[in-house]
Amino acid sequence: MSEEFETELRTIIQRLPPDLRTQARWNVELLLGEGVDSVDACMAILQDRSTNIDVRGSACWLLGQLRDRRAAGILLAAFEEQDLGLRWEAAKSLGALRDERTVQPLIAALLDTIDVDKSTAAAYALGAVGDTRAVEPLIGVLLDPSADPKLRGQAAESLAYLGDDRAVTPLIRALRDASVEVRFWSAFALGSLGDPRAVSELERLAATNEAVLPGWWAVKEEAARAVEQIRDRRR
Repeated sequence: MSEEFETELRTIIQRLPPDLRTQARWNVELLLGEGVDSVDACMAILQDRSTNIDVRGSACWLLGQLRDRRAAGILLAAFEEQDLGLRWEAAKSLGALRDERTVQPLIAALLDTIDVDKSTAAAYALGAVGDTRAVEPLIGVLLDPSADPKLRGQAAESLAYLGDDRAVTPLIRALRDASVEVRFWSAFALGSLGDPRAVSELERLAATNEAVLPGWWAVKEEAARAVEQIRDRRR
């Protein structure tokens, strides 16, 4: 292993939040044990389908951390595989890579709602990539009542990260959706976007909606937080 690559691995671990460093060290040690000593070796091991899936998942993770855009096509190929863990690692790394060449393939995966988990992972990645070409497709998914609530909630969350005003009106509409997941993440997104047009609907939700999103908290709490975010921006 080159000294430069070893230094880069140490830097990756140190720049992560403390609670993520143990897993990062485990990933790095696993890859070093497989002889990964360069970016090229990491890409090669991810492409090798005979390699243990945990090792390939760690390679997927590292390629996202390394931010080397040569990995874009390889990560897209991993995203197409059936293993859910590998697919999500690929989605997270594609988001970290922020390569515009990945946007159209991810939009295609988002809109192919036969595989909900794949579409949801694509929605996540599109929010992280940050390309506004994803705004209209994500809005379409958000407002599609036939789509899975998990996917629609992820679409709402991803719209928060894209920072585009086109999403404000659809997100306000989604605050009245039947799904708690859609309402919760739409409130989150509106707080992030900071548009005062959302305040009255968010206040209504904050006063009335007792539903709790499992693993998170009540919709009314998220709506109240969103109102505070919007008001803080105007002070």
